[in-house]
Amino acid sequence: MGDLMRRYWFPIAAYGEILARESGTLPVRHLGEEFVLFREPSGKLGLLGRFCTHRGMDLVRGFVEDGGIRCVIDGWKFTPEGRCVDRPMENDEGLPSHEYDTNGHPVQEFGGLVWAYIGPEPVPLLPHWRPLVGTNDVRDIGITDVPCNWLQLMENSMDPVHVEWLHGYYGSQIKDDRFVPRRHERIGFDVFKHGVIKRRLLEGQTEDDDEWKTGHPVLFPNTLYIGDQIKEGLQIRVPVDDTHTRHYWYSIFKPAPGATAPKQDVVPYRYVPLHDEDGKFITGYTTSQDFICAILQGPIADRTLENLGESDRGIIMFRRLLKEQMAIADDGGDPMNVIRDAIENESLDVSVETVFWGEWDRILRSPFSEPGESPGIAEIRTVLETWRGSSSEG
Repeated sequence: MGDLMRRYWFPIAAYGEILARESGTLPVRHLGEEFVLFREPSGKLGLLGRFCTHRGMDLVRGFVEDGGIRCVIDGWKFTPEGRCVDRPMENDEGLPSHEYDTNGHPVQEFGGLVWAYIGPEPVPLLPHWRPLVGTNDVRDIGITDVPCNWLQLMENSMDPVHVEWLHGYYGSQIKDDRFVPRRHERIGFDVFKHGVIKRRLLEGQTEDDDEWKTGHPVLFPNTLYIGDQIKEGLQIRVPVDDTHTRHYWYSIFKPAPGATAPKQDVVPYRYVPLHDEDGKFITGYTTSQDFICAILQGPIADRTLENLGESDRGIIMFRRLLKEQMAIADDGGDPMNVIRDAIENESLDVSVETVFWGEWDRILRSPFSEPGESPGIAEIRTVLETWRGSSSEG
């Protein structure tokens, strides 16, 4: 699995996180490895193995300067590509090429996130999913560190029926609102170019309803794509290691046709809590409920205890897809969503439903499916207000 996951670009930080660090450095644990992310005064980013090749000092404590980062012990300097270019007090005449280099990896800012690739060459293109490339919207980044394997979060997304029971019946008990969710009459799944489309048919619906006709895309290998004509976004599950996941909400809010969104110099970010002030799980939000289920399966779910059934068809399909794509990677091919066509990559579009979670006013009252409030909430509400009175509200 690790070889497959190294074929992809992943977000490793919000760009605002590295901007906020006076040191210009940020520790990163990703796919079970330790790195230092740094930003030069010129703005260039670097991602290196975390420890100096001299005496193993933590480069998070290093001095960042144009051209790279220096270790605090004896000043060895490394470029963003990992090349050791200076060793003060050493006679480097005739120094063998690359003998003291460290691991340097491609890294870039895009859409307000810092993305990294730590896999084999040739390096693929960073996928330009539509929410990342919009020009007339306001954005928000939420970040949560979840103490379980990333696949548990993905498999939850492959189970449409959990919406009826977890977010419906359980969610209504928490809120004591006597809400009775509609029953699932049918679920369906289709593999498409970028992943899996999951579909649901609720009682009272027909196959012409969006939740069946258009469906809900899951982008292989680790992203849930949620969207409608007002709000669109990505839920990206990034493996930190086998038992920890960094979950990113990347949300964009689009103004009504003819309106202009406020300008954001930097996409705001925030850390989304798992627990309340008393140390108890937060339960009143849909994604909080998803996290609880994934976490309580254990750091790595014991799948030998499972008894899968009809509601698990999507999970079975996703596991099969993972195995197929691992085999492709093992044979030297490009697995799904390894993008190399620059024209195709200008904007990767995926069909989404019309307003998924109710009407326009419901989104205005509660723009997020996760706890906390964005530093950009004023701009978000400004954009949402442009829909008031619009014929496209619902």
